[in-house]
Amino acid sequence: MKKVIILLAGILISLIFVDSVFAQLEKGKAELSFGASFMGMQPAQEGEESNFGVNISTRLGYFFTRRFEAEPEIIFTSYEHQKAGVILSANLLYNQPLAEGSRIVPFLLAGGGWANSVHLLTQINSNSGEEATISGEGVRNYQILNLGTGARFFLTNSIALRLEYRFQRFFAKKEELDVAGRLVTYDPTRSYHNVMVGLSFAW
Repeated sequence: MKKVIILLAGILISLIFVDSVFAQLEKGKAELSFGASFMGMQPAQEGEESNFGVNISTRLGYFFTRRFEAEPEIIFTSYEHQKAGVILSANLLYNQPLAEGSRIVPFLLAGGGWANSVHLLTQINSNSGEEATISGEGVRNYQILNLGTGARFFLTNSIALRLEYRFQRFFAKKEELDVAGRLVTYDPTRSYHNVMVGLSFAW
């Protein structure tokens, strides 16, 4: 983790010494971006193993105006001891350069989608009945709300470092579970906060 932070800091510092390379955001332009977020959970008790997971995202954006961009997205999720999942979303971005010629372009994001899994590592204090349902004895469908903000830091006219904060709300129907011979109502709906780091390529 320290190496990743040092690398990102080095890239951002180098931007200070680079001539302005702002890529104009133009109607009809396309953008391909890749990103990743990592999650880890410390063991609850001494002697237990820690768990980790990774989310890999791919997005294809299209600027239908100079500021507004449509961006379909697919995220693959992989977690220790769990089945891999997929998240499909369609997002809308509003891009607002800080100034003409600026290498930094902040953006706001909103959208929705579908998933067959949630970020399992944040499920804590679940009893065995809930864990069996969550970890995929059957596939559950989720509807998703995406809200986010971030910025692109242009390294060249067409390549940018992309940093993003993403809030995600996973909605699913409540279920009746048999826990130790007793029916309980389980609500699978969850909210998550993620930080995504990646690169984008425009043409």
